[in-house]
Amino acid sequence: MRSFPMICSLSWRKWAMGEGLKQLAAQAPAGRPATADEIAEAIVFLATDRASFIHGAKLAVDGGRTAV
Repeated sequence: MRSFPMICSLSWRKWAMGEGLKQLAAQAPAGRPATADEIAEAIVFLATDRASFIHGAKLAVDGGRTAV
């Protein structure tokens, strides 16, 4: 397992959950962060038979941020 020391930094986590989250959300066309339910729905969809023909693709659940 890879280690990411900066993630363990309390100041980094405070920024990421506060101002950092606001900055990232402002860059997305949706203008807000995803909810846990929205992320979960994407995961559940990929686990169903309806996604049986999806192979090796990345599903960006990012409010359109990577589309702009």
